[in-house]
Amino acid sequence: MTTRSRRLLGSIALVVALLYIGRWSVAFLSERWWAATISGPAAGLVVRWRLLGVALDIAAITVASCWFSLQALLVARTVATVSVSRQLGNLQLREAVPTRFLWMAGVGTGVLLGLITGAGARNWRAPVALAAQGLRYGVVDPLLGEDVGLYVAQLPVWDLAFNFAITLVLLGIVVTVMLYVGIGGIKREVRGLQIHPDARRHLGWLLAVLALVIASGYLIEPYHLAAGTDTSIGALAFVTRVRAAQIMAGVAVGVSLLSIAWLRRGRHSLLVGSWGALLLGALLEQLVIPSLAAESAPPAVGVAEIRRFESIAWGIHEAPGAPVTDTIPAPTAIWDESILSHWFAAGGDRYLGAAPGTLPTPSGPVAGWLVATTPAEDGHRVNLVGVVEGIVTNDGQPFRVRAGGAADTVSPILSVADPRLRPGAEGWRPTLTGVAPGGLLRRFSLAWARQSWGIVPASSARAVDWHLDPTERAAAVLPMASWSAATPAAIDGRLVWVVQGTLSLRSAPLSPRELWRGQEVSGLVPGFVAAMDAVSGAMTIYLDPGADSLAVSWSRYAEGTVRPAAEMPPGLSEALPYPPAWFAAQLMVLEGPAWALGRRPGRSAADGPPEFPLVGWQSPREASRVAVFEDPARRVVSAIVSAARTNGVPRLRVERIDRSAIPNGRELERDWDRDPQLAHLRDSVHAAGDTLHVPAVRWRTGAGDLVAWQPVFAEPAKGRPALLGVGGAVGERVASARTPSDLWTALLLRPGSDSSAGSQDAGRLDAALEWLHRADSALARHDLTAFGRAYEELRKVLERPPR
Repeated sequence: MTTRSRRLLGSIALVVALLYIGRWSVAFLSERWWAATISGPAAGLVVRWRLLGVALDIAAITVASCWFSLQALLVARTVATVSVSRQLGNLQLREAVPTRFLWMAGVGTGVLLGLITGAGARNWRAPVALAAQGLRYGVVDPLLGEDVGLYVAQLPVWDLAFNFAITLVLLGIVVTVMLYVGIGGIKREVRGLQIHPDARRHLGWLLAVLALVIASGYLIEPYHLAAGTDTSIGALAFVTRVRAAQIMAGVAVGVSLLSIAWLRRGRHSLLVGSWGALLLGALLEQLVIPSLAAESAPPAVGVAEIRRFESIAWGIHEAPGAPVTDTIPAPTAIWDESILSHWFAAGGDRYLGAAPGTLPTPSGPVAGWLVATTPAEDGHRVNLVGVVEGIVTNDGQPFRVRAGGAADTVSPILSVADPRLRPGAEGWRPTLTGVAPGGLLRRFSLAWARQSWGIVPASSARAVDWHLDPTERAAAVLPMASWSAATPAAIDGRLVWVVQGTLSLRSAPLSPRELWRGQEVSGLVPGFVAAMDAVSGAMTIYLDPGADSLAVSWSRYAEGTVRPAAEMPPGLSEALPYPPAWFAAQLMVLEGPAWALGRRPGRSAADGPPEFPLVGWQSPREASRVAVFEDPARRVVSAIVSAARTNGVPRLRVERIDRSAIPNGRELERDWDRDPQLAHLRDSVHAAGDTLHVPAVRWRTGAGDLVAWQPVFAEPAKGRPALLGVGGAVGERVASARTPSDLWTALLLRPGSDSSAGSQDAGRLDAALEWLHRADSALARHDLTAFGRAYEELRKVLERPPR
């Protein structure tokens, strides 16, 4: 290579390095400037988090580069000379390569391998920071007697260190063997494998280090056994496997000493025998001993203890099982996020998010949905619309409710002309408050960092802001949490985006591992709640009212960025929905053998993916996520789990159903499909080429029979989805109707009455008597809420005009 070529390659490498360093520098500075607009502690947290990532990357790359460079240099040291052939006319000349070039090649190879192996260590920030912060639950596991915090905070870091060390050693051995084979230090001859003494000494020390790393892995194996998913293991089996792991750690140390003996004496049988014994012992420890140690004796941990630790790892806090005394159905939940998104999209609006809650009416708050949309006629405006549950117009369209309380089909509850924050917002925008662009150099830095060159010509009198999606904004400040999609809330006449952050546990004692956002975790707990003003962009992060020791430890690490849960405004705590993704993860755990609830139903005959938890109302003011479990053997409902927040505190209510006559959802759907009226309407929808939306079956328990219902929507090619009908069941009584009011009137008639066979007036009279009886019963037990609903239904029955 000529001098000119070397200079050109050096210049290119320098330019690439400067571009990389420059891009990182401007990104670091821009995030620091942006976080300072949120708060001073937030800026400090962002700086610490980014610097921790840089420190871990540099440390991992440096260690790996030094390790691989050392191996390459040790190989190069054994090479006396290296020559290359050159053709000069008809003559072939051999020219020796200077030794310094060999050393440079060795170092270059080591650095390249170090970059490949050590890059990405910034992903270790969360476990490293948590381990450094320290975590203690005050609860010890029954198998090893260690605090839960050791499994949550320390064990992941031990695993990272072990995996990194084993990767370095194994890759170092492979590279070293390849280099020695290339230079002839290891070669196969007629008498067998010949290894140069220098190569033997080098490989001997590497094998000794590998054995010690394997020994460290066996030392942490008991903690993995305690955190494993095999909770049925017996006490003797657990002790046997722990002792086996400890013995294997000793065997690995012995193999390390024998590897050192091999590098001194060169007896290959000593090396092969020792490593063969280690491999055989590993097979026995992993395969044979667990089967031999299996026993029929009681497990080492009882079911109650397993449920206790699963509740800690997955945030399962059961509410007191007080029965619901109201026998009158709660507001009929017919809407869900999917149907609402279709309904507004059909009108040309952009659906941004929805949250169950209460809506203002002249008679008081009622159950419904707060839906945030961007109208088709104004792409910069955000409307907050109220959709009342259980109430539809004659043509199947929902009412909208405005703040004054009157029903309206146009006016939203709240309208914001040009909010700064909204889901799916643009990358950046000029604002009155935000990061001041300053001079040309600062604007160029911001543009380079955001890859948005429109910032450069922006006026220095205007500020800029980014992270305008609420979920992205929260993740930019607290990246150690997994943030949910934003839900809207109207607090003190302002549009507020609410984003909830959950914290995953990489390991936890006696906890099953489940798939969460593409990775396996051993637990998931609530962490933080971020409330953001849609107009100003101001963000306040609170500790979740259901937070545990893990979230408290992270809040200490944040140093003032997270406020205590007690400072959360009442309006915000009341607007907090139960995160559906977290509830879905909890349901996977509740499906385990320790809870004995059964299994969740699939949405097809082949038992496909479980139904996503839907929203129901136990009362007009309490929205909850509801899921059902089935007994697969009897094909009946076995349990209903509802999740709700009470004053912000998340609680689960598990209700086991012991009434075996209640069919499961698929059986009820077959009964509803046989209804002639709804069957005719379904055929009409299919014939017209329209779309049929059939959500999952909704369930509710109470003092009386189990209640189930399922709305069916029809969506024309051009138009909004309309309620086609509702199928329902109360106990063993099954019926279908066009509206929820007609459905409950048909289902709640007194047993023995026949509203369909007699005259219409007789049916109305029976229905009126039934509602009067229920109103009288509710008044006797001082349940004014149930009395008001029964009175309203009685009024509807008496005012209904003859058909």
